[in-house]
Amino acid sequence: MKMKGKKRFYRKGSLTVEAAFIMPVTLLLLLLLIYLGLYWYNMALCTAFCRDAARELAAGQQEKSLESRKKSLQKQLIGVEKLEAEQDAREQKAEVSVMAEMAFPFVQKTMVIYQKQRAGVLDQRGFILKSRSLLKGLTDAVGAAEEEKDAKPPI
Repeated sequence: MKMKGKKRFYRKGSLTVEAAFIMPVTLLLLLLLIYLGLYWYNMALCTAFCRDAARELAAGQQEKSLESRKKSLQKQLIGVEKLEAEQDAREQKAEVSVMAEMAFPFVQKTMVIYQKQRAGVLDQRGFILKSRSLLKGLTDAVGAAEEEKDAKPPI
């Protein structure tokens, strides 16, 4: 059986040399994607922690202390060395902030995750009064525009 076309000759070990060039880059990209995924995961956890804690603190329904919440967050986070959390509550407004330092072992750099959330309790009576005044102003403006439209004689 004869082969048509050009014959390809490979030298022994050429595939190994090519793999030696490609594999470090491939592994570096894979590790980068893994650490980026961990960073986003930790950021999402910190955001949820701040949001929930600020809502409960503003509503006065603080079931857990900040320290116990912080310990439970620390258990969920992956690769975080340092975690700080602060809360500030005034009247019906609250603010919770979290700072976490995530270390990258091979590069010896740290990435900082900083999240801050604010929450407030809605004054229902004031909200209803403001909504009524806004709706009244809107209906008055629409009524005036319709009257002006009806008042113009057709051309």
